[in-house]
Amino acid sequence: MNKELGLTLSLVLLFCHKGNTESHTSCPYKCQCFTSVQVLCADERMISLPRNMSKQVKDFIIMTSAVAYLLPHTLEESPQLTKIVFLNNALRSIHAQAFDHLTELHELEISGNPWLEHLFLGTFSKQRNLTKLLLNFNRFKAILPGMFDSLKQLETLQMKGNIISDLPTFLFLNLHNLRVLDLSQNKLEGVKRETFSGLARLEILKINNNLISNLTSDTFHNISHDLTSLSDIILSSNQLSKLPEDIFRNITLLENLDLSENQLTFLPERIFNQTFIQQLYLSDNQLHGNPWRCDCHMWYLHDWVLRNSLDVEISLWFSSFCSCLH
Repeated sequence: MNKELGLTLSLVLLFCHKGNTESHTSCPYKCQCFTSVQVLCADERMISLPRNMSKQVKDFIIMTSAVAYLLPHTLEESPQLTKIVFLNNALRSIHAQAFDHLTELHELEISGNPWLEHLFLGTFSKQRNLTKLLLNFNRFKAILPGMFDSLKQLETLQMKGNIISDLPTFLFLNLHNLRVLDLSQNKLEGVKRETFSGLARLEILKINNNLISNLTSDTFHNISHDLTSLSDIILSSNQLSKLPEDIFRNITLLENLDLSENQLTFLPERIFNQTFIQQLYLSDNQLHGNPWRCDCHMWYLHDWVLRNSLDVEISLWFSSFCSCLH
């Protein structure tokens, strides 16, 4: 079973579990209404969204349809909606004003659209109450500067599984309440100095499965921002060969750090000095593909592991017989 089909099936089962299957006279054609506030439309032949939906509906889910375009007036009859999910559809274009009437939205997902390559500036300009935005597994190559500027209540932002190679500086500057940011499974080659500016409350950062080969000392902190709330950083499956000694400076709440499946050959002696890491993943448990220099320069890491052995779950394996030549 592929990922998309599995997600689709899970969603359907969730709806069936949460509600009953009684018919509702106001349920849109080709859709299912498990409760009076939930509508699920899943029809491969559907080319446009249903009209005249009940004003009681709060959650609207459209999946595996042939809907290709969202126009300015497509959803204007349903301003009461608080959750919309577009999952595994045939979307090709979303007008910048498609969601203008949906000012009560708290959750919006636009995922699994293999022909959706970009979003217009202003697409989310009226969603000031949005707390969750999922933009996964589309074909986004870039995100325009200012795209998220109005989303000041946003707590979760996911853009995984696209083909984004670069992020604009200050893209997340106004997301002061963001707690989870997922940029995994893209084509990112690096992270600019001010990429994470404004994210003082960010707790979980996922940038794994990219093409990142270099991170600078000020990636996570500089004069204009400190990611002091970060507890989880997932950097696995990139192309990192080295890390600056002070890269995690001032991230005092850091608990989980995943650096597995990179090309690291050396860790600076004081790299973990101001952290209280509980879980450290360096090599997918068995150092797969990481050509560590197993000599005297590794002794500090050995000591660090022993000092923190009660608090650290470290997925690192190396020979007990490292040579120490003088």
